Amino acid sequence: MIEIKVRFKPADLELLDREAAMLGINRSELVRRRVSGCNNGGSRLTPVDYHRLVADAARFMRGAIDRTQVETLVAYVIRRLHPHLSQADASHQPPA
Repeated sequence: MIEIKVRFKPADLELLDREAAMLGINRSELVRRRVSGCNNGGSRLTPVDYHRLVADAARFMRGAIDRTQVETLVAYVIRRLHPHLSQADASHQPPA
């Protein structure tokens, strides 16, 4: 691989670090995926990934809404961000 240098503001690095940690990858891999236009490395969202997102969102909400509502909202956002996902791909998600 050819090495290139990129500069980020500290706040942007923190966001990248959090997102990379959520995806279970390192920051440089996340940046490579973003640059190549492949947000999730070409793989589909697995049920495990989906439930991790729901758990993270539920923690973020600190009980302000119940878990079923969090799960429905996460599924909605995923479908809006990735309209190419078929219902079969999202079979582990509640209906919109």
